Amino acid sequence: MIEVEIKVSLENKDIEKIIADLKDIGFKKSGIKEQIDVYYNGIDRDFRETDEALRIRRSANLNEDLSVINENTYVTYKGKKLDKISKTRVEHETAVEDIDTMDNIFKSLGFKSVEPVRKVRKLLRKVIGATEDEYIEASIDKVDNVGQYLELEITVESFEQKDEALGKLFSVLEEIGIDKNNLELKSYLELRDEKLGIY
Repeated sequence: MIEVEIKVSLENKDIEKIIADLKDIGFKKSGIKEQIDVYYNGIDRDFRETDEALRIRRSANLNEDLSVINENTYVTYKGKKLDKISKTRVEHETAVEDIDTMDNIFKSLGFKSVEPVRKVRKLLRKVIGATEDEYIEASIDKVDNVGQYLELEITVESFEQKDEALGKLFSVLEEIGIDKNNLELKSYLELRDEKLGIY
C-alpha cells in the first residue's frame, strides 16, 4: 500500500472557510479523531537519517464535544519518501490489541521511543471512484506544540498510480485557493522537535 499525501500549514488561515470550501467541492464530514503517536528509533540505523518511521498510534473517535466514542491502536511502519514534492511513502499498518505490551516488545528489542505527538483531526472525505473505498481524505489537524495543518491523502496500490493521485490532491489545493508551493515535507514529529529544540 502506498500513502500519497501532501501537507500545508494553515497558519494565519481561516479554518472554517477552508472547511466550507472543501464542502463546496464535494467533501463531506467523516468524523473527528484524537491521535497520539509514539515513535521509535531504529536498532541498526537512525530513522531520522534514513527517513523511515515506526510508531504506535492510539486513535480515538470523538463526538463534537470531543468526548471519546471508541478507540483503536495500530502499529505502522513508513518507508522513506518516494519523491521530493510530497510525503508519499510505502506504508504497512496493523491493529494491535494491547498498546502497553506492544511498547514493551519494541523496547525489549532495543527500540527507543520519543515523547508522544498528539493531534486532533477534523476529517472530511470525497468519494472519487465507483465505490466508497476510492476517496480523498482531508484532515484539518491541530497538533500540540506545532500548529494547524491541512493534510490531503489518497491510498493507492502501486507506484505507477502515484502521479495521478498527486495530481488529484494538487487540484484540491488549487480549488480551495491554497498555493502548492507552500507544501510541508517534514513530519509532525520533526516539526514538534524543531519547535521545542529537541534534537
